[in-house]
Order: sequence, then structure tokens, then C-alpha cells
Amino acid sequence: MGALSHIYERRVRTLNPTLVPHWAAALIPLVLSSVLITLTMRFIPQAQAGVLAFPQYSASDTEPAGSLANDTHERTVELSIFTAEVRSWSEEILRWSQDHDVPPTLVAIVMQIESCGAPNVRSSAGAMGLFQVMPFHFLANEDPFEPETNAARGITYLTRSYELSDGSIEKTLAGYNGGHSVIDWDPANWAGETKRYVAWGMGIWDEIQAHKPRSETLEKWLSAGGSSLCLQARNSLAIP
Repeated sequence: MGALSHIYERRVRTLNPTLVPHWAAALIPLVLSSVLITLTMRFIPQAQAGVLAFPQYSASDTEPAGSLANDTHERTVELSIFTAEVRSWSEEILRWSQDHDVPPTLVAIVMQIESCGAPNVRSSAGAMGLFQVMPFHFLANEDPFEPETNAARGITYLTRSYELSDGSIEKTLAGYNGGHSVIDWDPANWAGETKRYVAWGMGIWDEIQAHKPRSETLEKWLSAGGSSLCLQARNSLAIP
């Protein structure tokens, strides 16, 4: 644009001053500058203009309408098999599972067996909170019973178990209960507690995968003592 300005300035200087009034001569540079700006803006290549423009998205550039809602609905339906105490955490379970890239039903199974959704429960071994996390997993300034903190520590450990198990739900559950070292063991050598834990968890998992409307395994777990844990959770969560 600078080169064009010089051309116009030279043309102004060549005008005969005797033919142009002083006030008109003063206006000529302003008029020429306005014309120059108008012409420049008019002929800017669209490719250059597009750099400054906001991108325009068509429907084909975005996710199909309703797909996220459908996916969320499907995952919520999968959680409907759990007890009311665990279902009260459905929104958080879906978010936590997405954050850690593990199946939401796996997260729900662990919460179901560990605490039935009671955020303030503590085991005789010292495990705490929703996911019954041992004290050494927390930082000194963390509250183990705060749900987000407890979930972050517990699901991080669960995710690592899932990764070490190459996605095997059976081994993931064993690793969460018995420690990651047992993942490579022969299941026959797992501790009795771990075997029972895996049996409960896998039974619920298989029934969910079979799209059963209710879990017989979960009902047996409740009858075997889980109901008292869920009563504690119900009172803690003030569920009627």
C-alpha cells in the first residue's frame, strides 16, 4: 500500500496550483487516500481475509446431533442395575470414568462392593471412603473422605490395574483388591478375599453385559452382608 501512496502523492504534486483552490488541494490527498483504502479492501484475496475470519462449521464437521446424549443415556441405563445408594453417584461415576478412560460400570462395581456409596466408611484394615483407599495413597494435606479426592486416588489405582491387566476385568478387580502384583499370578493362588471379591464383581459385570434388568449376583452380595453397608450409605446420603 506504501508504493501506491507515493504514486498518488506525485500526481498531486504535478497538479497546476493555479487551477486548483488551496482548500481543494488540501482535500485531494484525503480523497485519494479514502479511494486507495476502499480499493485495497475490495480486492484483498479471500484466502488472506480468511485468516482473520472465524471458521464456519457445517453440520458435517460436527458430531451427529444427539450422539453424546444417546451415549450418556446408554451408560446411565447400565448403572440402573446398582443399588440406589450407588446410583446417587451416577453423574460423578460417568465423569470420573471419562476422566480416567475406564468403563463406568467397572467404577460402579468397585464402589458398590467397597462402600455401597458411603463416603465416610472406614474398614478394619484402615481403608477409607467411597473406594476404600488405603492411607498411604493420599498426600499429607488431603482429606481421604472427600469424594473427589477419594475417587481421584482410588480410580487412578483402578486405572493402573486395568492397564496392567490389558483390559481384563477379572484381573483388574483382582489387582484392585489384592495389589497389582497379583495380576500376573495364577488365579488359584489369589487370596480367598480376592477370589470372593472377583467373583462378586465378575458376576455383576457379566449380568450387565448380558443386559439383564437385575443382578442376581448383586442381590446375593446384599444378602451376604452388603445390605448393612448399604444401610450405612443410605443414612449417610440421607436417601429415604
